[in-house]
Amino acid sequence: MRTSSPRASATVGRPNVRFNVTPGARLGGRTLAASIIVQPYSASAVLVAFADTTGNQFANVRVVGSAQWQTYARAAGNVQVDTTGDIEGSGHLAIAGNLVASYNSTVQPEAVELFGVLSDTGYFSPDTTLFSGASQTMPSHVGGNSPYYNNVVVNSPALGVLAEDGNVIDISGSLFIQNSGQLRIGAPDPTCTGCNSDDIYLYGALETHGSGTLRMNDTNQPYVIVYGNALFAGGSSTGLLTQGEIDFYANFTQSSPSTTSYAATATHESYFGVSSTPTIVTFATPGYASSHFGTLYFGDTSTVLMSDVFADGQLQTGGASSFRISSALDHLVTSRGANLRNVVFDNVRWETTDVGSGSGTFPSIDSVTFQNIVNTTAPQFDFEYPVTTNLTLAGFSFLTTPTGAGSYIKIVGPDTLTMTSVTPTFNGGFLSLSGLGAVVNWPAGPGPLATITVTPNPATLVISATQQFTAVGTDASGNVVAITPTWSVVASVGTISSTGLFTAGTTSGTFTNTVTATSGAISGTATVVIP
Repeated sequence: MRTSSPRASATVGRPNVRFNVTPGARLGGRTLAASIIVQPYSASAVLVAFADTTGNQFANVRVVGSAQWQTYARAAGNVQVDTTGDIEGSGHLAIAGNLVASYNSTVQPEAVELFGVLSDTGYFSPDTTLFSGASQTMPSHVGGNSPYYNNVVVNSPALGVLAEDGNVIDISGSLFIQNSGQLRIGAPDPTCTGCNSDDIYLYGALETHGSGTLRMNDTNQPYVIVYGNALFAGGSSTGLLTQGEIDFYANFTQSSPSTTSYAATATHESYFGVSSTPTIVTFATPGYASSHFGTLYFGDTSTVLMSDVFADGQLQTGGASSFRISSALDHLVTSRGANLRNVVFDNVRWETTDVGSGSGTFPSIDSVTFQNIVNTTAPQFDFEYPVTTNLTLAGFSFLTTPTGAGSYIKIVGPDTLTMTSVTPTFNGGFLSLSGLGAVVNWPAGPGPLATITVTPNPATLVISATQQFTAVGTDASGNVVAITPTWSVVASVGTISSTGLFTAGTTSGTFTNTVTATSGAISGTATVVIP
């Protein structure tokens, strides 16, 4: 088709017609006034290509037959695809207006870039769908059909996923939110008052770049599942992640340029689900004044931290028998409340504090282990609350002995922590307490010596034979007290060394309580029988 003179319309009935608009035929850079109609006169497709993809565009496009889109080509108006219409190919179809496609039509070129409305009741499945308009909606369905989203790119500063009572949008590839784009999950739908948000199931990666952001701050349960890696390297999310939940099933990374590219509040949940390999979590700028999770839920049994991690809400775990949060370096998890059990912090320390907007509640904390802690001069469990909570901590195990100013537990505030079934038996004085804080039912060491038990008792041995006796000291609660006893024999039935080695004499008989171990004012005895 020639472009030397614009026409009101152009109907192409020949097969394999190529629209080549060269830089020399740009019509002064103006929009082609022609509306292109591709008619179904042949089984062969019409080939659509622009040699100059920057200065030329169609006005409107209507496809009745089959069109192969081979380059970038833009429609300044609308694109209509009839029931018999088919748009395929390796090109990029940009639509400044709306895409209206009928039932049984096919739209699946390499890329479709939309600036207006997607209204496709046929088969819509481009490799990449770009939303680049000023304000748009990403539909979960049009009529009775659902668009097939492979990869999605969000350039639109206001792209909404509507609250249409919990429909699902499947994205088989990746989702990129870039430039100044913003994807709003749970945008209100005026036709569905009080409805829950549509959900997004994303099977590839989720990434934000430039000033791009993900918005989840509507109170209609916005929900996203991400099965690929997640990278938040876009704009500030302050005030945008306040509602709903994101489920991550692969690695999570927060990066620059914004220090608040992932800044959630306690009313937003980040859930890490079970995956075949340990989940890796990395923050470039962790902190409550920068990037952090809201409520942080570990459903995965193995998570590796490559940075410190902050949670504005509770730190939570699921019902599995063991959760391992590990780090090759020294890292800290800080939360505002907790509801967890069966957790092993492997070279990871934990601090919980109520500063900020977190709920600061502790429904349950059970069976928590700290092991392989490299930074032995820091607190392993740091509990800082200005109000009294008085928790009972059951099944805590501290398997790394602190050094210097280090401690098993640090308390800042008026709280009393009651320990049950704790390891080690004694805290060894490795507690840091201030502000009336106290730890009870976990003594620093054993009490005063109360009893000495000598074994074996009785001991039966023949004349001139030897027997090694041992003595164990305990306090009134049965805790072992280290002693170095003095050994003696009451009756003249043999001799005993300073280490408790007894040698029988030549007299037979039963000698009750004849071997004695003494430490201070406390003694223990054993009986010797010589047949």
